[in-house]
Amino acid sequence: MPNIRTAAAPAPAPRPSQASTARTVPLPLALLSRPARLQRLLAPGAAPGGDLLDSVETQPHDRVLIIGGGSADLLCATVRRGCRSATCVTDPPAHPVAAEVVVAPRLHSEDEALSVARSARRALAEGASGGRLALRLLGEKARGVALSLVRRLRGDGFRAVHVASGPDGAVVVTCRLHAPLPGRDPAR
Repeated sequence: MPNIRTAAAPAPAPRPSQASTARTVPLPLALLSRPARLQRLLAPGAAPGGDLLDSVETQPHDRVLIIGGGSADLLCATVRRGCRSATCVTDPPAHPVAAEVVVAPRLHSEDEALSVARSARRALAEGASGGRLALRLLGEKARGVALSLVRRLRGDGFRAVHVASGPDGAVVVTCRLHAPLPGRDPAR
């Protein structure tokens, strides 16, 4: 006599309306064998560099432009947050893509920061109003560079400029691009 379990017909496939919309992604075996590492990777807010995205309150509808080194971690963080798009470039572009958020994770000088700010201004002017910029300054003189940068950013049309020291000795400068007046060219 055949076993009822083996003789039973397979269950019908669920209808499209009943199928789960969540997609499962198989994880590499190396990650599955290390549960602590896997848990750290999947934990909310576990992204290295995610603090820059937190500082400018990145939202899922935002387009993000990442300028400079260390962009791979930030790119992954934008994916985890569900941002609409993210573009990584190594140097500040003369004609950047439109964005609502621009971040630069590794700046070492005021000239480098000003170059990023000019490029960010063009990208943010093409994006939605109130675009946000976050700059992480590294090095011994980061605090002095940040304080000098605040005045220059305000002169270039950025408002709500804030300076904060990070736990690693870095200084983070955040600001918003002031909406341009009608009839004026926002980019310099």
